[in-house]
Amino acid sequence: MIILRLLTVKLIFLIHFAFSECSDLSQADCDYWSTYCSWNSEQNICEEIGGGGGGSYEFGPYEVATYTQNDGMQPGSLYADATIYHPIGYNDLLGSIILGAGFGGDQESMENWAYYFSSHGFVSATIQYNDPVNDSHGLRAEAILELISSIKMEEDRPNSPLYNALDTSEFAAVGYSLSGGSVQLAAVLNSSLSAVIALNPTIIVEDCELCAGSEYYNTPETTTKLLYEISGGGHSSTEWPGASEGIPGRLALNWLNYFIQNKEEYCDSVLIVPDNASQFLTTLNCEQGPPPPPPPQNVGYLRQTETSFCMDDCSNYFLETENGEFLYNVANQNNIPNFEYFIDRFVEIEGDTIQCVECSAINVNSIFLSNECDLFVKIPVA
Repeated sequence: MIILRLLTVKLIFLIHFAFSECSDLSQADCDYWSTYCSWNSEQNICEEIGGGGGGSYEFGPYEVATYTQNDGMQPGSLYADATIYHPIGYNDLLGSIILGAGFGGDQESMENWAYYFSSHGFVSATIQYNDPVNDSHGLRAEAILELISSIKMEEDRPNSPLYNALDTSEFAAVGYSLSGGSVQLAAVLNSSLSAVIALNPTIIVEDCELCAGSEYYNTPETTTKLLYEISGGGHSSTEWPGASEGIPGRLALNWLNYFIQNKEEYCDSVLIVPDNASQFLTTLNCEQGPPPPPPPQNVGYLRQTETSFCMDDCSNYFLETENGEFLYNVANQNNIPNFEYFIDRFVEIEGDTIQCVECSAINVNSIFLSNECDLFVKIPVA
């Protein structure tokens, strides 16, 4: 089981409309999509029905500073540029949020979201795609993951404003429209993402009879996920934090406070059904609390459990130090080949925290022998 903590703010999902705003359409196409768009004959433009609407949103207590890739960041090959927004005076390690724009949009179109999140104590990064018009869902997803790698390097760069200030284990991806689909693909490619928020997501699928809400229903029930559909909302209803009376913005912020900053007091607020919701579904259970972060130590001896009160997939193996101290439970739900070969050997593992019935464990994504031990074992040769 991979814990994704997926929040999907779902307003419009149409296969043939996937790459367009109403303003991109000709009059003929605008008339075809008359359920969502209307033609303004005076201005000769197609407009959305039930657009974003006015609203207000409150900035957090922190002033926000910015810098760009040209200020010393590791440049990326899969994206053209990035702008980093960070709170001034925040005294704890910072979780980070990558923000991707919709079809044709530059990174500046997500700056309202970036200022909003950063004023509440997050690092926000807007990404400038190499080709905002032609880059596919997949290319955008890979670009987002490359930017995450570049931001992690800022933790160790002495001249970086984020030097020694980052929690490099806590990253979220937030995408609007076309990027809403891309952030979901990014979570599939890299399960270490702590949260994903898809605002009006578009994903190209085939043979889809009931596309509306399909992202939510096609995500496994073992994933912590939420679907929020706004009654009468247009495609721009989550384009900025204050859209739709600011409700999507507050919900997204509460979700990130809970899963990125691990503030359990925000869980109940996520479960409050908004007055403007036409559909609101979730698998979140506040009594469980947020899944624990991966442990800082990922090397040790892999042992097979003889007895355990867990009695589930989290109780089959565990990792211990060279001195025989228990570190944490280990699971092999990915059915890694030849896993038994590593039992009683000193290994390095990478994986995700999962929660079983009674216990949590690290579900292994990769495992290999390690030579980082201090106490070498001599094996007699016959």
